[in-house]
Amino acid sequence: MELNNDYDTWAEIYDQIYSDLTVDVDFYKRLASHSKDKILEIGCGTGRITIPLAQAGSKITGIDLSKNMISILRNKIKEFDLNISCYEMDMKYLSLNEQFALIIIPFNGFQSMLDITEQYKSLTSIYKHMSSGGILALDMFNATTDMFDQDKKIWYQVKEIFDSNNNKNMLINHSSKYNLNNQTICTTLMMEEIISNKITKTTYNDFILRFTNRYESEYLFRNVGFTIENLYGNFALDSFNETSEKMIWILRK
Repeated sequence: MELNNDYDTWAEIYDQIYSDLTVDVDFYKRLASHSKDKILEIGCGTGRITIPLAQAGSKITGIDLSKNMISILRNKIKEFDLNISCYEMDMKYLSLNEQFALIIIPFNGFQSMLDITEQYKSLTSIYKHMSSGGILALDMFNATTDMFDQDKKIWYQVKEIFDSNNNKNMLINHSSKYNLNNQTICTTLMMEEIISNKITKTTYNDFILRFTNRYESEYLFRNVGFTIENLYGNFALDSFNETSEKMIWILRK
């Protein structure tokens, strides 16, 4: 079994997997509606958040580490005739020569920084690109005991996609392994292509995220210089508690 941890390798199917993930879109649209200045989205991918914000009238720039994700986003920008700037760039080494009143990191993007050094470099780089009084909003999954109870030997079904153009199904499953010493979760997506009830192709894609608890995150944010304005436990903006699914941070420079 060959694993890939490069997002470029599954950029083409990213939209198929996550097209119905919309729970966070209104949250970021509301934040953006309060900003008259330009917005930066870190980890913009193929534009799942970027495009709705631009369509709602926001002036937005997106960056992503994946060349193929950015390529797909640029095609969408042309298709929808939108005014979006996007760049292939690492959040640890931002070089945009401008500052932003609002920076967002949706969908666990910050957790792709796999140790404290990477996290600190990213936050320091972000801080330098924020205007005085600017807001950084990011959401992270909260590592609960339910997550650790998953059996790493079991493949859990995520989604089934029917490709009408090629008359085939794609079955997507995932399995996760946890490293408590490094505070990382390695998730493997297994994608099975099915034609006439037969599996004709199986591919595997691997990605790793780092989980932190509330107090470790607070210490890191404050150490960089941020003030913590709010911490929510979900996109309904309920207060965070230890059983919350998410940690949604609102930080101010």
